[in-house]
Amino acid sequence: MIKRSSQRKFMKKLIFIVTLYISAIGISYAQLSPEKEALLDSIFQEWNQPGMPGGSVGVMEDGEMIYSKAFGLASLDFGVPNTPSTLFNIASVSKQFTAMAIVRMAEKGLLSLDDEVNEYLPEIPDFRQPINFRHLIYHTSGLRSVHDLLGLAGWRGDDVRSNEDVFRFVTLQKDLNYPVGERYGYCNTGYVLMAMVVERLSGKSFAEWMASEVFEPLGLEHTYVEDNYTRIVPGNASSYYHSHDRIFERALDYWNYTGAGNIHSSSEDLLIWAKNLYKPKPGWENAFEQMKEIGLYSNGQAGNYAFGLIVDQFGGQRRIHHSGSIGGFRAQIATFPDLKLSISILSNFSSSNLGQKLNGISEIILNKPVTSISPISSDKAEVKNIEPIQANLLEGSYWDTYDKQVIQILEKEQKLIAKIGTLERILLHLGNGEFSVLESDGRKLSFEVQNGVVSSAKLLSKEGIVNIWVPLGENSFSASDLMDLEGEYYSVELQASYWFKINEENLMVYHPRHGEIPLERMTANAFRGAWPVFSVEFVLNPEGKAAEVMLSNGRVKNLKLSRLN
Repeated sequence: MIKRSSQRKFMKKLIFIVTLYISAIGISYAQLSPEKEALLDSIFQEWNQPGMPGGSVGVMEDGEMIYSKAFGLASLDFGVPNTPSTLFNIASVSKQFTAMAIVRMAEKGLLSLDDEVNEYLPEIPDFRQPINFRHLIYHTSGLRSVHDLLGLAGWRGDDVRSNEDVFRFVTLQKDLNYPVGERYGYCNTGYVLMAMVVERLSGKSFAEWMASEVFEPLGLEHTYVEDNYTRIVPGNASSYYHSHDRIFERALDYWNYTGAGNIHSSSEDLLIWAKNLYKPKPGWENAFEQMKEIGLYSNGQAGNYAFGLIVDQFGGQRRIHHSGSIGGFRAQIATFPDLKLSISILSNFSSSNLGQKLNGISEIILNKPVTSISPISSDKAEVKNIEPIQANLLEGSYWDTYDKQVIQILEKEQKLIAKIGTLERILLHLGNGEFSVLESDGRKLSFEVQNGVVSSAKLLSKEGIVNIWVPLGENSFSASDLMDLEGEYYSVELQASYWFKINEENLMVYHPRHGEIPLERMTANAFRGAWPVFSVEFVLNPEGKAAEVMLSNGRVKNLKLSRLN
């Protein structure tokens, strides 16, 4: 009797170990050939090294899982491996869930997508232009984005930030980055505001409402909104920053905002969600159809952003996808609705290159190598070599007046190159001073020449959005006029001051929490710095003295500070 009992205990233990082993290494299904499975495995081989973080990967076809595996460690501290059910912070992949919350509220008659947001959040300032929910969803509101705005206000990366913090700064704003609806400007702030609307209308926390109204009805058993970064939830991976020589540092969680991110999920749950983009659960058909609707700019042109989703083509197939990044977490999810195919990849370290891995998986599954080169132009105009005289005229440095960055135009092998930092784009000559920007989704660049000199250049997107570039010339400025720029400048919108000083004949800017930031002069009144002050532009009064300064970084444009002394 004792022997049989011991055998039963042994068999139970064996079954448990085998089950745990299968869960840890993942399961591959018969629909995927051994050759393709091996190719997919090879994409993630680097994650399968000792002492490496990694991630979880899933591929679903027509509702059936055909590949589900995990690689690397969820915790380097304790040697815990990732599994297909490990939870990761999915960062901006969360935005599609927030968009769904607004869609469901609209279906319940609690709001309309065309309603102005300040009807529900009256504390939002009057920007003299109505901002509706579609503007928030499509990133066309012009609002300044939370991380970049708080950075300028003096917040550092390890400062805890909540929805209340974000909202407090939104109520202080006087201006927008650009006129409402004019262009696309990725904005986390808009999605935070939508989460707050859900809370005000429902009387519940965003986490509670999403659990009862979205996650549970759709069968997402391992997905939740994290609105308390100190909470311990079993099964979560830790995230890591990656530096040289495979040295990892823990990326601590200081993210307490919701709506724009901070949903935790597994690769398996994300595939259950994505299945609804081609085969929605009964009762959810209209909602998921709405989710695929692409936004329009104020000029009537369509973009490629839908409801927290990007809609484009890959390998000749329609694709719906989004990425996410926060701390050391990285996320990618993509669906090919016409093929009933979805892919999810989640990772817990910052150098995981998920975009390349997603493309690699897609190419293998689609049986089609895919180039990243976009069509030259929609009219298929003949490409012409550029004459040396014209190349010499157009070469030089230019200042993008919207994106606040320097572009170098260089000539190589009778073609022009646009260089931004280390990124290079070939400019294909279409004639008459017009160029197509290769690998830029249909953008064109044209130069304005007056009296034999380039006066400006115009970068035009296929949606009709214009960026003006101005030539920088030789930048032969004297240091003596820098004294006119010194002083303290204060911003009501930031509730903070910046001090500009001369340091060894160069201008620098100081903030108590960011310290001294050296500035490189780009034009007579424009300077380039480092995070969070990427761009500084002084505005002179009629007497020629600096009265104001405009600060810009990636997602904040022309934030005004007034001189105090």
